[in-house]
Amino acid sequence: MGELLGPLPDRQHVIALDENKGIAKAQNIGIAHAQERRVEYILLLDQDSVPSNGMVENWYRIALL
Repeated sequence: MGELLGPLPDRQHVIALDENKGIAKAQNIGIAHAQERRVEYILLLDQDSVPSNGMVENWYRIALL
């Protein structure tokens, strides 16, 4: 796996990979990292993602219903 850079605010992590392995491989590495830590929710974004204001908070609120 890549080098873990952190810690960042709100339990966010950045994993720096040695080379570009493609979006699917990068996301799979991130998912594995989250699963090892028993993370309940994972948000995957790519270079084209433009999350709206409040998106994460709204999804989290809905998940708690």
